[in-house]
Amino acid sequence: MFWTGFIAGFGSCLVLVICDHLFLNFRTERRARANFMATLSEDERKQFCSIESMGGWQQARNMIEIERDRQTQEARRPG
Repeated sequence: MFWTGFIAGFGSCLVLVICDHLFLNFRTERRARANFMATLSEDERKQFCSIESMGGWQQARNMIEIERDRQTQEARRPG
């Protein structure tokens, strides 16, 4: 009886650890997306959502960051 309970408890803990490990990446991605969304202006959010609907949020983030860099470089150019 003891060993049955011990094995059942160990198996339950093992399942919980595996599930937590699998969902950790999902939670991390959601937090990263939310943090990035907080840095965007209203126009950039609309652009982000439209790009995100075509692909992943990482692709949309990269495209918006490229656009920001391009605008920054244009602003630095003399004359």
